[in-house]
Amino acid sequence: MQPFDPLAPNATTIAAMEEALAGGLPRFENVQSLLDDLHADDSSERIGSSGAPTTATRTVPKEL
Repeated sequence: MQPFDPLAPNATTIAAMEEALAGGLPRFENVQSLLDDLHADDSSERIGSSGAPTTATRTVPKEL
């Protein structure tokens, strides 16, 4: 048994799809503008000027 029906979107998903179809979402001229917007609320202590984390690290399992 699945926890939800993946082919039946909920009200939040339907509203998001309708907003996207109506053109109500932000548009960006390039990837860097998108990333700048995504990271606008990030702490300056965590994110360096390049947009890469400065203190956080990500560990990749060896089996990958």
